[in-house]
Amino acid sequence: MIFYTYAPITATKAPLSPHLNDYLLKSAPKNAEARHAALALLQTLAARAELPAHFPIRTDASGRPYFDAESAPDFNLSHTDRLVACTLGTSRVGIDVQAWSDTLDTEKLAARFFSADEVASLKESSRARFFEIWTKKEALGKYLGTGLSPLLRKDTEKVAAAHGVTFVTERLEVGGRTYSLAVCAKEPAAFLK
Repeated sequence: MIFYTYAPITATKAPLSPHLNDYLLKSAPKNAEARHAALALLQTLAARAELPAHFPIRTDASGRPYFDAESAPDFNLSHTDRLVACTLGTSRVGIDVQAWSDTLDTEKLAARFFSADEVASLKESSRARFFEIWTKKEALGKYLGTGLSPLLRKDTEKVAAAHGVTFVTERLEVGGRTYSLAVCAKEPAAFLK
């Protein structure tokens, strides 16, 4: 059972559990508003999915956050521009969300960081396909706990298949901006509003 959701970042500070608040204070002094929004979203998602989110939060050696309890669900967070995204489930998960940029040279970045097959796939729908691949790479790196670096210049779909994971991807229109979102897991992920 994997759930995901997203929400605009606002200045509103929803009440957080003490564990989430502790994690917030230790983890994101530079971007407290976005982190606070992501953690509030995590807490809301957990309540709607009827999964607990009150365990202590730790980070592993790669910086990946996790609930420190044997029976705890897995979770992952992402934020970009003015949007946060969260996924939570009974098995390992990864999520990424990216705001589209009209000024980004996607062809140049793809040539540098994508596999040859991924670069070739950009010919038909360059911008949309670029952000789909990029968010998949980021979500897979979070799922694996390796980060993005080991996945650069590799075919994302082939690496995912080797690990038995799949993606749910979405193109979002929120607040006049376009975003791409990808969730990575071994089981299907369902959007929870």
